[in-house]
Amino acid sequence: MLSASSRIEAKKRALLDPKQQQFVKPQWAKQDYKHRMNFYTIPPTEDIALEEFEEWGIARLKVLAELEACHFRNRSPAETEEYMKPVLEKWLRLESNQSKSQDVQMQRRKDHYSHWTLRLAFASTADLRQRFTRLETQLFKLRLQADNSKERKEFIKSLPMSWEMLDAGEKNTWLSELRAATNPGKDDEEDWFKVDWEKVPELVERRQVLLKKGKAYVLVREQTTMVLSEFTRSLETGLELAARFLPRMDEDNRLAPILHHLSQSFVAPDASYNENSGVSDIANINAGSIDGLSSHFPLCMQNLHRELRKNSHLKHQSRLQYTLFLKGIGLNMQECIVFWRKAFKLITDGKPPRRKCRHNPTRNFTDKLDHRKVQIRIPLQRPPQLRRRRRRRQQARPRLLALQLPETPHRTTPVRRLKPRLPLPNILPRQPNHPPDERGSVRP
Repeated sequence: MLSASSRIEAKKRALLDPKQQQFVKPQWAKQDYKHRMNFYTIPPTEDIALEEFEEWGIARLKVLAELEACHFRNRSPAETEEYMKPVLEKWLRLESNQSKSQDVQMQRRKDHYSHWTLRLAFASTADLRQRFTRLETQLFKLRLQADNSKERKEFIKSLPMSWEMLDAGEKNTWLSELRAATNPGKDDEEDWFKVDWEKVPELVERRQVLLKKGKAYVLVREQTTMVLSEFTRSLETGLELAARFLPRMDEDNRLAPILHHLSQSFVAPDASYNENSGVSDIANINAGSIDGLSSHFPLCMQNLHRELRKNSHLKHQSRLQYTLFLKGIGLNMQECIVFWRKAFKLITDGKPPRRKCRHNPTRNFTDKLDHRKVQIRIPLQRPPQLRRRRRRRQQARPRLLALQLPETPHRTTPVRRLKPRLPLPNILPRQPNHPPDERGSVRP
């Protein structure tokens, strides 16, 4: 009788022992990156360390955070390109093929792996997928425009795009119609390619192509737009496929926490990280990190933080608002108590009052506060205690004016204001004009 092991083929039998599997040579060959740009259609096939998986993902996350910050700050494309040059040089440097550096393949490998790391991290929800697609498209466009013209043409030719360049015969035949339809500029290269008109519906709608026999003749300058559209469609499809396989990633206890922290640590519009911190340190906020994060707070909370550091004290309403804000950004109750104890450092005897440092944060972190429906104000111009002082001064101003008025003890009744008299109408009959007599008097 044959055993179960003998029924298995000899090629598959060697892969069943997990103890010997770690000593087997990798089945996938090492990838060679011929171009500076990457369409990210092929997933990584090499083995990397878990530290590299984490560090490369954080590096790309910082680049995307700065790129999104430029969008929220309404920077122009030229300003964004100038601002992102040192950021890309520091975190995701990519050199051209003409460079003599020995780290070219390593730089492109890091770019490839970091993209797929964040693709897994942002594939969980539709909002994260849409946000990741938008930022990756902006980064791809920024790099494509800054790339060398020769290398950009070689990269576009290597893409599996369904277009065909026109030869010299077709170009001479339709030259006048091509110029009239596409309207090339003085600096534009007069080269065209033909593609199915269903691939370029935007250009057909804007009447920037020549249509003949189901083909659209497109100017070469529109290649960048088509490449960006194809990159966006390919990335959206890849994210949807990654979202289907995410439940299988939960079984891996090594990658699931890293991917979760990466997706939760991407705060908008600015992301703040320390260079020496890992993924586990990004999501944890303690009392010592509030000063570093205060520059990214809303304006109202920045004002309260400045007043707290300046005077080492805040009134009750200000403490309530600031404590609820700290609770909302992820500060736990114990760290909040430590933060307020350090904040009240100017209190005498080195013992801050228990009610301010412990009772108030403890009450704000309990469920009782939710039933009171506390309304959070927005003190943009001044803290609440300064607004109360101003209100008190305004209330005391009428009393001060009343004290300055002269006293009139002889008058007990209020003075009535008399209405001004109107002039009486002239109802007397008009006297006739009589000539004067001999004495010079006028006779009535």
